[in-house]
Amino acid sequence: MLDETDRRILGELCRSSKGSYREISRRLSIHPATLISRVERLESRGIIRGYTAKIDYDKVGYGFLAIVELTIPKKVLETQNRLRSLPGVLGIYDVTGDTDSILFVACKNTPEFNKLIKKIHEIPGVEKTNTHVVLNVIKDPNEFVPV
Repeated sequence: MLDETDRRILGELCRSSKGSYREISRRLSIHPATLISRVERLESRGIIRGYTAKIDYDKVGYGFLAIVELTIPKKVLETQNRLRSLPGVLGIYDVTGDTDSILFVACKNTPEFNKLIKKIHEIPGVEKTNTHVVLNVIKDPNEFVPV
């Protein structure tokens, strides 16, 4: 279980993990040694799995975002693992409902997406796709802060 201090630490690291332990401990009003030991404990328990930058895809030239639903009647996990290596595939979600998997993809433009979707269809196991072009991102999953 996480206590209130752990939750505050996770929230601060989700907002910005770039700061030093000293800066973060000051913002949270806890001693730096306490912060360090708690972060190490959260890491060793697998709660913190790593640190990453939040990228604005549009500003780095990947302005075409899409959600692609996949129907994969057989060998779902094997097929999903093949999809992992495709450039532009940012996320793969194993889901319930009418589709078996959902991909989150980023491409530079429509022609690049066209090539990607054709590569997806070439993967054995992929029976059908249904694409949703992202018009605006209202809230990104990377903005989640556990409280």
